[in-house]
Amino acid sequence: PAQIGFTPKNEILVTIKQNKGGPPDFDNDTGSLNLYEVYPENGTIGHLIQTDLKSLNRTQDGDLPFSFTFDSSDNVLLVEPALAGSFQNGVVSVIENVSGDPVTISSEATTEASASCWIQYNPTSSCVYITNNVEGTISSFFQDDQGELFFVSNSSSALNAPTDMIQSLEYKFLYALSTGHTDGSGQPSIYVYEMTFDCGLKFVQRIEDGLESETEREDTAGVVNGYVGIALYTSH
Repeated sequence: PAQIGFTPKNEILVTIKQNKGGPPDFDNDTGSLNLYEVYPENGTIGHLIQTDLKSLNRTQDGDLPFSFTFDSSDNVLLVEPALAGSFQNGVVSVIENVSGDPVTISSEATTEASASCWIQYNPTSSCVYITNNVEGTISSFFQDDQGELFFVSNSSSALNAPTDMIQSLEYKFLYALSTGHTDGSGQPSIYVYEMTFDCGLKFVQRIEDGLESETEREDTAGVVNGYVGIALYTSH
């Protein structure tokens, strides 16, 4: 499993990168979307709806469902880091009716970058942003009124192995966490960008405060510095 989250209908969605586990087996295995009903009276979950990604009619041969978010129409925006059995290109898909029958993919686009991981959707501009860990970039897309995705650009090439990212509450700024593995420095950073309405990113700041490097940490055991997630905290 790669990610868990609530849908706009208060269901729980889990992405399974590969149902049988183990190393990637693009020929004999597939990932899935697992949707669970939540019973509000006691908080338990059940009634699993499992969608095998290879069972869907697709224009792109994506593999390994990874991260997701939702667009303004409550459709799933899904990132898959591998395309046609290769990690050299990622895929982002618009999945409609994930809790119904049939589940359909209405739009797909490639990230034109490798190891595509985490995704954010900006509802004020209909822009989609995806981090590409190996190439150190963020892919941006525009989603039109019909839900179609259009690739815009791969920007911020000096991002240095980005992992997770988060938007500000007013959807003006994007904060991307990087591990510092692209250049071998092992120095994690947070990059701040202003999001523009043409789905571009304008650099604002890079900060290392409070983020120890691999040299400063005694033992990371190969777990990319331990810096893998970022969240927005609001104080009331």
